[in-house]
Amino acid sequence: MKDVNIRHFKLTSGEELIGLVQHSDDHAFVIERPVTVKLNSIGMWMYSPWFPFSEKKIFKLFKRHVINHVEIDDESKKHYINYSVNKKENAERTPSFNEVLDKILKEQNIDPLHDDDLIDEYDLYQNTSKEPTIH
Repeated sequence: MKDVNIRHFKLTSGEELIGLVQHSDDHAFVIERPVTVKLNSIGMWMYSPWFPFSEKKIFKLFKRHVINHVEIDDESKKHYINYSVNKKENAERTPSFNEVLDKILKEQNIDPLHDDDLIDEYDLYQNTSKEPTIH
């Protein structure tokens, strides 16, 4: 994996990207399949396409927008390659707040329906309506 130049970029916009660098010159990087990197609601790193509504795979990233960049470790390269190649087939859905809450309560062996202190607060987060809320 050492010969595969996959880099993590920190941009002046605050975005963080990971992408396969095909080429670079004095002014720009040419990167393939760039993804943004964010921490999701349960503390796991999550990739998403940099341009989600485009079929284009190769982009020019001007160096004036890059604060810093480093090559990523081999384990991260494997995850990035797996995501880039299989993202449509294996895209994982980010769990909803209710799913995360239920998971935490289960892990802590807490049953909010039998705890007088928690039942009212728990009910606030449980939306039983299947109708979408329109604002």
